[in-house]
Amino acid sequence: MDDNEEVTDEFQGAKLWWSSNKIIPKSMSMSFYPASEERRLYRLVFHKHHRDLITGTYIKHVMNEGKAIALKNRQRKLFTNNPSNNW
Repeated sequence: MDDNEEVTDEFQGAKLWWSSNKIIPKSMSMSFYPASEERRLYRLVFHKHHRDLITGTYIKHVMNEGKAIALKNRQRKLFTNNPSNNW
């Protein structure tokens, strides 16, 4: 998701709203890793009537889908054992 983007989802009849945001610290500090200082937040909003469904089933569903997408998109490395001296 892009910064400040909102996405609507529906899961087993429950309507959910995801939003993303990024917090950048206001103080300027010197760092070798400046990107690590920003914090990315994801907010999930739903009706409290669906709390058990969301915390029990939906979050597990989202985590499993995320893992499946990461596994599908991972980079594969191919190594060979070539004993020739032509390298």
